[in-house]
Amino acid sequence: VNTGNGVRQIDSRDIYFISKHERKTVIQTKEEQFNSSSSLAEILNTLPQSMFLRVHKSYIVNVQKIKDLRYHAGGYYRAYFNDFGNAYVVVSKLKSQELKNALRRTKGF
Repeated sequence: VNTGNGVRQIDSRDIYFISKHERKTVIQTKEEQFNSSSSLAEILNTLPQSMFLRVHKSYIVNVQKIKDLRYHAGGYYRAYFNDFGNAYVVVSKLKSQELKNALRRTKGF
């Protein structure tokens, strides 16, 4: 991952989610956050497609790290993660079915 201060190697299995807020891309592992100068699309292209899914214009999730998907008022979902407290990411209405299908395939949801 291009961090702006050079390149950092991160094991994709350690990534919980990747978020984009304003012009800042943040890669979240259990222990650390890494800022990246790369776009979500650029990062997604480097990750295993079987593990990662873009679920919102601002989020990519590691499907294998999701423990629960809950419907929320307003028609969107929240994806919660294994061993990560109450942290969640928003899943858009358009991507919710794709995520449900991925969870069924990988985790038997």
